[in-house]
Amino acid sequence: CQDVFRKYLPFPLLHIGLFLEAKLMPFIYRNNIVMTVSESSKQDIAKLGLAKTSNIHIVNPGIYQEDYARGAKAPYPLFSYVGRLKPYKNVDVIIKAFAQVYASYPKAHLSIMGEGETRGSLVTLIHELGLKKAVTMYGKVSDEQKSTILSKSWTNKKSTFSVVGK
Repeated sequence: CQDVFRKYLPFPLLHIGLFLEAKLMPFIYRNNIVMTVSESSKQDIAKLGLAKTSNIHIVNPGIYQEDYARGAKAPYPLFSYVGRLKPYKNVDVIIKAFAQVYASYPKAHLSIMGEGETRGSLVTLIHELGLKKAVTMYGKVSDEQKSTILSKSWTNKKSTFSVVGK
């Protein structure tokens, strides 16, 4: 969180957050089991000394498999992203890579589902790259709409997940 604190917290909250994470949290959590959602987060937690590596476990967010039944794919290359629109999610990289695909496959389309502070800069990038007709920024979508778009997509980028039953 320290990078996020430095970028988004004003003084004095910045220094309080940095102190709590760097000094107090390792002391409190050093012998506890810690769960996180990714390998990179696990490595960051261990690097900061917030927990022993053996006590850090990755637990992928769950979904209901039946909500994501395979459907007919779109008749054109359809790519999708689902997640927050944050700088560290690198959605701009997805858009730039899609621009290269679009240059060779002008019927291709990119669907972006999610909200966040980089939305404005991503829309600007889409316009600068001439992708206005090829990229749809949905914002927040319902589970049903997300399932429909993902089932039609040829490929997608979203957080890793685990399948769970109802």
